Amino acid sequence: MKIIKPDALGLLHRSMKVAGKKQLSIGLMGFFSFDQSDLTHLLPEAQMWQVATAAMGKDAILDEGWPKTVGEFLVVGAACAPTGTTATELVATVGVGSMRKSLFVRGDRHFTALGLISAPAPFVTMPITPQTAFGGPGSNVNPQGKGLVKTLLPDGSAALSLPNVEDASYPVLRAGDAPQPVGFWPSAGHAPGRVQHFGKFDQRWLQNTWPHLPEDTNLDYFQTAPSDQRASGFFRGDEKIQINHMHPQQAQINAQLPQLRARCFINRKMGGGEEFSELAARAETVWLFPNQTCGIVLYRALVNTQDEDAEDVLHLMADWEDMRSAPLPFEHYHRAFLNQLPVKAAQAADLAALPADAPLAETLPVKSAAAAVAAVAVGAVAVAGAAAASFPALDAVKAEAYKLEQHIRQLMQQHSITDADIAPYLKQPDLTLEPAPSLGEVEKMAHDLEAQTRALMKEHNITEAQVAEYTKPPALEAAPDPDDLKNAVKQLNEQTQAAMKEHGITEQDIQKYAESKPEIADFAASLKQSPANIDEAFAGLAAALATVAKLPSIEPPKLRMPPLDLDAVAVEPEKKLSREDVVERHARGQTFASVDLSGLDLSKLDLSGADFSQALLQGTQFTGSDLSRAKLVGASAGTASFKDAHMAGSDISQSDFTGADFSASVLISANLGRAIFDGAKMAGLQAAGCEAQKTSFADCDLSAADFSKSDLTAAIFNGAKLRLARFTEAKSDNAEFYGADASQAIFSNTSLRASRADAASQFAGAQFDNAQLGRANWAGAAMAGARFDHANLDNADFSRVQASAAQFNATSAKGCKFDKADLTGADLSQTNLFKGSLRKTTLTNTLLRHSNLYGVDFYDTTPTLAALEGANIDQTLLVARKPVI
Repeated sequence: MKIIKPDALGLLHRSMKVAGKKQLSIGLMGFFSFDQSDLTHLLPEAQMWQVATAAMGKDAILDEGWPKTVGEFLVVGAACAPTGTTATELVATVGVGSMRKSLFVRGDRHFTALGLISAPAPFVTMPITPQTAFGGPGSNVNPQGKGLVKTLLPDGSAALSLPNVEDASYPVLRAGDAPQPVGFWPSAGHAPGRVQHFGKFDQRWLQNTWPHLPEDTNLDYFQTAPSDQRASGFFRGDEKIQINHMHPQQAQINAQLPQLRARCFINRKMGGGEEFSELAARAETVWLFPNQTCGIVLYRALVNTQDEDAEDVLHLMADWEDMRSAPLPFEHYHRAFLNQLPVKAAQAADLAALPADAPLAETLPVKSAAAAVAAVAVGAVAVAGAAAASFPALDAVKAEAYKLEQHIRQLMQQHSITDADIAPYLKQPDLTLEPAPSLGEVEKMAHDLEAQTRALMKEHNITEAQVAEYTKPPALEAAPDPDDLKNAVKQLNEQTQAAMKEHGITEQDIQKYAESKPEIADFAASLKQSPANIDEAFAGLAAALATVAKLPSIEPPKLRMPPLDLDAVAVEPEKKLSREDVVERHARGQTFASVDLSGLDLSKLDLSGADFSQALLQGTQFTGSDLSRAKLVGASAGTASFKDAHMAGSDISQSDFTGADFSASVLISANLGRAIFDGAKMAGLQAAGCEAQKTSFADCDLSAADFSKSDLTAAIFNGAKLRLARFTEAKSDNAEFYGADASQAIFSNTSLRASRADAASQFAGAQFDNAQLGRANWAGAAMAGARFDHANLDNADFSRVQASAAQFNATSAKGCKFDKADLTGADLSQTNLFKGSLRKTTLTNTLLRHSNLYGVDFYDTTPTLAALEGANIDQTLLVARKPVI
């Protein structure tokens, strides 16, 4: 099942069978800080597990999954002396709501030789754990405790220690006293206080109820906290918390549960369709971690299921709300759920136009226009609840939207306005995005642009040299030396003096004019100064520049450039190549790399050894052509035709052949690695010995294709037609066959380790003799009449496979799961199913003769005695049931 929830919500679920009922138990956990424990300050789930593991240990259990009859609290911590001090005794107290519990905590003590109790040793912190409570070796209640047997003291002497944590009403006063151990921790499932509630583990249980609890088990078994930490009902969710002497800096902690409302929904199979419904959830368990000043509140939801493993439940969705605000309507969450599901393109527009509160009983319901008006009015705030739980302001807006929606509905009724009247005004804009161009299309656009540029150059008689002249970067001028600069200043001064003399202007005239203009007063003042001698001004410049440290010369990094293949980057011809041009160029041994040959008819040509790397071959016809040893690496050849083409030894790796036609073509020993053949026609393909690692054959027609002795590691055959295809001795580890039809295909001696298939995959009548399927996951696949003789299925998952009349003779299937599989009439004689699983498996007329069934799980499965002739059934339920079989 798929889980939909926010980060601040931890979710655990457990399928079970209690009192004859098949149920799914769901635990929703909120992790909160004592300082700020409201919805907006909930802490992330990941941090919750880190804190719990650090405080309780990596093997600790926060929730067993059993539904409790009343709420309870649990505490993990220690008694703490005030900061900077020690204590010999403290009273640790925890209160949650109306419940309050105190424990008397003392330092280490022991009985002296005179039978007296020694003074308690001072301590800074004293853990409140089973180890510090009463008990010890031999105790069936708390074998980890102290006070029951003598232990060694620090001085090496033996003495009877006393517990550090006691009930003040029942302290140990003399040797031999045996009070009940006390603490705040949970009891284990095998603790005497819990197992006393078990029903009868008798023959009736063994035959009818195993491995579940006896049907007469008292439900108090599900309570894990001590009885004085249990409420009379369940928590509201806003109870006050008070903790004393369990934090080093805070003698008293005051906090509150985070006031959460848990919303839990399931989507499950119902009849012939699906049903989305809400489950009631109640606050059941409170965990407190005083030293970390945080806690966890767990809400429980419970639902009856059709299947014992809850396989009818497809989705779980959960979210938090603030219990102080009005609950959001069911329709809000139903829409949020639908928004999380993948939607077909044809339905996308309808889903986008759905109103915010329509009663979404159908897959894509469209009913309420009033809610859509409300959503528009508040900025379309009906976002997924799972993403919005951490924003109280948004929750408030949602509540206002709900109120507005109700108001609009009333106005519509008042004025006799229907949803149909409003619908035309609520059409959503078309936000459909154009699909991104493929790499081949981008390359073609680049080639087309270059061709247009060259055509314009030719039309206007522009040469490459002329273009280069205008695109050449300007040369950098050298900086002038001091002498050049001095001469330039002298020349400028002489030109100025000549101009003044020519027009009868003196320096006094310039001075007088400047003084009459306030805006150039600074310039006028500078004119009164004696003009500096130019030779003197520049005399020291050269010397000054000589003293400036020269910048170190920097060598440019030496880059190792790849060799330039001039043919590969050759300029495209001014016109597109014709069939005759291709023949002529190939005869001269020229390359076709990166050339646009799309749409050309190159059928029945001898193009053996040709290089079409990175070429554009969209729709190109190579029908019947000889492309043996050709190179098409990285080519874009969608919808091209290679029908009946001979391509043995070719390298067509990393190319795109989407929708191409390879019917009856020959690719023997070719390299197809990482190429894409999605949707291609490849019936009758001859590809024995090819290399096709990580190659995609999704939705291809590969009927009767031959991949014998090929390397198909991690290849994708999803949705492919593989009927009668041959994979003999191929390597297909990690390959995918989701939805593929490989009926009557031959996989003899094939390696299919860790391969994957699903309930839409078809292997009826296929042959897997001596095949290697270790760790394969083919759950649900159809394989009626398939043959797996002498195959290896170790640790594979064949749960729910439809394998009637299949043959598994002498198969190694150690640890293999056939849970809920249909093995009607199948033959598993001499099969090694050591510690495998046949849970709820249909074994009608199934043969298991002389098989190794040691430790096999036969839950809810009853083979006949005849079917088990000579089989090893040790360590199975069948041993106990043997007289009944």
